[in-house]
Amino acid sequence: MATMARTYTITRDTAGAVTGIPGTEPHTVTGDPVEALMQWARLDRPGLRYRVQVDGSPGLELPVQNLLWDAARHRREDPAREAGVHEAVAGWLRHHSRPLFPEELVGGFDPLALQRAGQAWMLRTQTSVPSGALAHLPLEDREQVRHGAREMGDALHNSLARGGPGPRLRGTALRELHGHWQRLAGAAQLVPEATGPARKILDRLITSTPDAPHPPAANAPDADLRTAAARIWWLAREHQPDLAQALRRVADPAAAGHLPRPLFTVLPDYLRHHPHMVDDLLHSAEALGNNLALHDQYTSYPDSVRRRFSEAVDVATLTLGVQGAAVAMAANAAAPAPRREAAASATVRLQAHTQQPAAQHQGPQGMTR
Repeated sequence: MATMARTYTITRDTAGAVTGIPGTEPHTVTGDPVEALMQWARLDRPGLRYRVQVDGSPGLELPVQNLLWDAARHRREDPAREAGVHEAVAGWLRHHSRPLFPEELVGGFDPLALQRAGQAWMLRTQTSVPSGALAHLPLEDREQVRHGAREMGDALHNSLARGGPGPRLRGTALRELHGHWQRLAGAAQLVPEATGPARKILDRLITSTPDAPHPPAANAPDADLRTAAARIWWLAREHQPDLAQALRRVADPAAAGHLPRPLFTVLPDYLRHHPHMVDDLLHSAEALGNNLALHDQYTSYPDSVRRRFSEAVDVATLTLGVQGAAVAMAANAAAPAPRREAAASATVRLQAHTQQPAAQHQGPQGMTR
């Protein structure tokens, strides 16, 4: 029995996209996955994502990986079209490998940008880069693209290696896991598919941190809230320690710990009743983590390039701090009068404590960046 031909639709992966602008209208190909793949590769660009839908149904999105499989079957029937696919994919790689700051690089060669293209391909397709597409790139470029795809494939595999956080890691294993998280976190700036795997690896990093909040049971009613709070704690603890300490009390309510600054004393209870605000804070904390990951990746680049990432880290740190303070102020405003008075009393006690000579030995680790 013959199967019906599929209809592949390539559309902007942006809510509320405006039609009528050149390059933003849907592109539809009936029963021809090879043409659909070439259309997608020619349209999809950093910051201008396209997606594949099958049979015209908005609820039936076809992952690019499956489109590659469909196209591969059809190319076997018509090998002459192979060159067109490879040329389109090579164009996709070129656009995704453009240096972030080309004016700062001697000769314009940016190995990390080329690796980023390979990483993006692996994240979007879950497959290795076709060798025929790599053949369209200069030799030194294709090696960097292949290297980036291979490393991202390792990171993705590592994120799926266990169903849960797993045992505590140390030494080389912990450093390797942190490297996987850095690749995923850095890629998440441009490729949303990296966010989920980055969070899974982050959960394992938290488990391997000696003073981390105790993880919730998988079936606990507040497991998602506590897991998100632990992620914020890990990402913010060195850069916004007071906010991190408050989120620690959300992640592990039964654990004892130092009280955060009085501004944040009523924040944990408030966040438990407003879990959507934890999600908002998580996005800001992840933006900080993403910028920190990129900053570490570009350590060997010229000062002018590294300064850009250092400034981005400062902005992300300030943004998280301002957002956390705003939520804390809302929490204090919503708290009953006795809680507000207790917070004010704690402020007086804290000020008296900081005037003691012992305060001078606290060191800089609690300072905001």
